[in-house]
Amino acid sequence: MQKIIKFKIQSIFSVFVFLFFPILASAQTKTLQLQCFSAAQGCGWSDFMILVNTVVGFLLYLAITAAVLLFVYAGFLYLTAAGSETQVKKAHSVMFKAVVGLIVALLAWLIVQFILTGLGVNPGYSLLGS
Repeated sequence: MQKIIKFKIQSIFSVFVFLFFPILASAQTKTLQLQCFSAAQGCGWSDFMILVNTVVGFLLYLAITAAVLLFVYAGFLYLTAAGSETQVKKAHSVMFKAVVGLIVALLAWLIVQFILTGLGVNPGYSLLGS
């Protein structure tokens, strides 16, 4: 029993390290501080909108990481169900909630992008990195 618990803890830690640390390394290249592009005139609305876009993009990365961890957890529940109907239902519920959460996060990012494009703000940051 101790070996199974130790294996579960090591697996969760490994998934956390391999999925979350690259996001932190990527986030260090982008600052969440408000950087004014026209220092002589001060910060404007466009600079604030670029900050909002950066924060939403970072939160999207966190949502994707959380969704992947929930998918792994749901898969683990499903594989270890051993015919237990309640555990299979719980795995399906976790998977469904992860998908819904991911869709909500992607829609939030899309709405922010749509608003920024409509306002004519050039965010300088894209989900695809281009």
